Amino acid sequence: MSKLYAKKGLRNVFVFLLFIYSSLQGSTALAAPATWQGPYLGIYLGGGFGSNHLSTNAGSVTDTSYFSNATDINAINEAGSSTNDPNSVIVGLVAGHDWVWKHLVYGLVLDYGALPLNSSNNANNANYFDNSGQYYVSTSMSTNWLFTLRGRVGYEFIHPWPSFIYLTGGPALTQLKVSNNFIDNTSFMGAGSSSSDENEIGWTAGIGMELAAIGHSSVSLEYLYLHVPSVDTVASVTNTQGGFGIPVQAFTSPLATSGAFHANLLKLEFNYRFGE
Repeated sequence: MSKLYAKKGLRNVFVFLLFIYSSLQGSTALAAPATWQGPYLGIYLGGGFGSNHLSTNAGSVTDTSYFSNATDINAINEAGSSTNDPNSVIVGLVAGHDWVWKHLVYGLVLDYGALPLNSSNNANNANYFDNSGQYYVSTSMSTNWLFTLRGRVGYEFIHPWPSFIYLTGGPALTQLKVSNNFIDNTSFMGAGSSSSDENEIGWTAGIGMELAAIGHSSVSLEYLYLHVPSVDTVASVTNTQGGFGIPVQAFTSPLATSGAFHANLLKLEFNYRFGE
């Protein structure tokens, strides 16, 4: 499903870029030929459309496991798993350098900006199978920023408006946090929580179109698909109360949560070019 979503997004952006260029074909407006050669700085504004998938595994039934039957384990696994599609405004800075060979434009670009694509999943007051009490389980995943370092290559058009259409791709870095939490109100007072906060290197690829504007400025519309490796965290759910010869932490079950993340980004970029 995620691959299909990414392909549809790329197709729609490509169609839109072709529509813009076709519209310019009929334009009589004139612009000075852009000098794409050289460095540039800019800002971008756009939207981030994420897909956060959380999957949870509470282990299996053993002589010392906190969860005493497979029915409860399956219910907790389901309660701690979810797929969410967070959306947010994204904004950031960009810097790059382009070179021109005939009508071929190629270069390097790096950008850094906000990417607040966060989601959580909560199950409140769920009943154990044997009605011994209720439990609460929550899982969450968040990311707040994104850095990319990409190459790009495109073809330059002089008429009717200085512009070029390009492909881009390269490594991407973001900080991905995954956490889980479990408590219940049985006589054993089971509890456990964990979190993992890691810088993950993934990849990004996309397509864009840049047009010359006034003076040394240019405007571009860019689509990027972002994929980041999953992050895992493992809690130990154990009894915090004992009694009747049973010591505290006599029973323990794992609560492992894995977070997988990818996103589609649409950016409107405003650049100032330092070429001649």
